[in-house]
Amino acid sequence: MRWSARLTGAAWRATPATADEPVTVPGPRDPAAVGPGPDPRDPEQLYDLREVLRRLPAPVALTHGPQHQLGYANQAYRDLFGARTPGRPAAESLPELATLGVLPLLDQVLRSGRPRSVKSRCILGLGGNRYYNIACVPLGPDQHATPAGVLVFATEVTDQVQSAGRLREAERRQREAAVTLQHSLLPQKLEQPADLHVAATYQPGGADAAVGGDWYDVIGLGGGRTALVIGDVMGRGLRAAAVMGQLRTAVRAYARLDLPPHEVMTLLDGLAMEIDANQIATCTYAVWDPTATTLVYASAGHLPLLLRGPDGTVLHGEEQNGPPLGTGGAGHLSHTLRLLPGTTGVLYTDGLVERRDQDIDQGIDQLAHTLRGPVGTPDTVCARLLRALGVTAEHDDDVAVLVFQVPLDPEPAGV
Repeated sequence: MRWSARLTGAAWRATPATADEPVTVPGPRDPAAVGPGPDPRDPEQLYDLREVLRRLPAPVALTHGPQHQLGYANQAYRDLFGARTPGRPAAESLPELATLGVLPLLDQVLRSGRPRSVKSRCILGLGGNRYYNIACVPLGPDQHATPAGVLVFATEVTDQVQSAGRLREAERRQREAAVTLQHSLLPQKLEQPADLHVAATYQPGGADAAVGGDWYDVIGLGGGRTALVIGDVMGRGLRAAAVMGQLRTAVRAYARLDLPPHEVMTLLDGLAMEIDANQIATCTYAVWDPTATTLVYASAGHLPLLLRGPDGTVLHGEEQNGPPLGTGGAGHLSHTLRLLPGTTGVLYTDGLVERRDQDIDQGIDQLAHTLRGPVGTPDTVCARLLRALGVTAEHDDDVAVLVFQVPLDPEPAGV
């Protein structure tokens, strides 16, 4: 079986050719080319198409009928897959199409009359793995009739696939470096004050998310006081992690100066502008004083502190806070809260509560609802919050959570 193809108007017509009829295409319409033989100005006059297909560097095969009998495979196709026997169904004569997931597309093309394609199919050749995009195009009497056959055309995309693979590998190595840097800059072991129970966790984003600049810290101060810190550098990657490390180091240094929280925020704001004027950060810095049973804190554009009282009531910290670090703004304020024994507090970054399909306030409300439930140790609370908010290893943002608890008063002797 051989093939002829005609173009009438804008529609291809493909029909089985007789043994003496060549595979053909319409001739040119240039009157100057008129000569002996078929009139090239007539769209019904046909030229041999077999020579065109034979010279194509890309693999091409033609099939016909519901069994997709092989009608023709050019030299490039045979070089890639070996000799093929015309006239036999594709399931027998073109087994490689089944392996590549292309064989089912032939049925779809005949049913729908529309092209189908697959991308980046790997073919093992003499030169190693080669990758091809494979298109299946209907060939029929006209654009409204059921196609009589299918043209299978492969385009090599090995260079593009390998380049994409190298890019993914580079991104993977960069992400691993950022994760390693991030973990090295976070506290390896939290300080455990005598009058406050604390726990913290950091969860990097999934493989498709670049590492951010979330951090936390617990710093012992004089007089039994403890500084609690949570922060988030905007942006992703190594730069954000490096800026985070510098800010965390600065917070620990400023904490030793025994300054009020709002003054610490002011100093950090100036430092952030010096580090990188194009990168901003949010931060909450709080100081717990067990003698006065007070928590004094200031926020630079960070999400509100949540407090769960011993009766299960959850309160948000003061809504009024200062501008983010690195903006050069003024107006950071210190707020004072008196905490009852048994109070649990949560500091967190936006990755815990922010989702693309909902307002961030909904996430904060869900966090507060979860916090109203039974309490355990700070470690237990951290794990429960991550689970309730749907934070998994494939989460699209990194998350830092710091939980602290004011111990209950000891029971009287003899009770």
